[in-house]
Amino acid sequence: MKLDKSMPLNSFIKRLSTPNLSWNSASLISQLEIMHVPLNVHLKRFQRADSANCPACGARNKTVEHFLLVCPSYARERWKLRSEASKLSKNMCIKTLLGDPDLTLPLANFIDATHRFKPIAKPDVPRRSMP
Repeated sequence: MKLDKSMPLNSFIKRLSTPNLSWNSASLISQLEIMHVPLNVHLKRFQRADSANCPACGARNKTVEHFLLVCPSYARERWKLRSEASKLSKNMCIKTLLGDPDLTLPLANFIDATHRFKPIAKPDVPRRSMP
């Protein structure tokens, strides 16, 4: 998949600015679209992950395509997304998933259901008292 250098298009902004879409979901979808997302293949390049392998299934070089279309660990969640795409007569491909406004909410639901990008809870850090 090639990066669309004409972004942000009005359609891109409109698709991600719907009131039914949380800010976090819109952010993750836009990160997936520009392939600047916290998947191990990207994190490894910046030494933020020990390996580019998928933490869910161990596959090498976890990419956006692997996460959205291939990873067997997310098959159940993907089934719901595939079902929504099928109802709308849409193909399950990267271009459609990341570009079709009809699939924005089903894609957001898929991402949320995988729990792949949920923040890791940090231990409570005592607050410093103000002088």
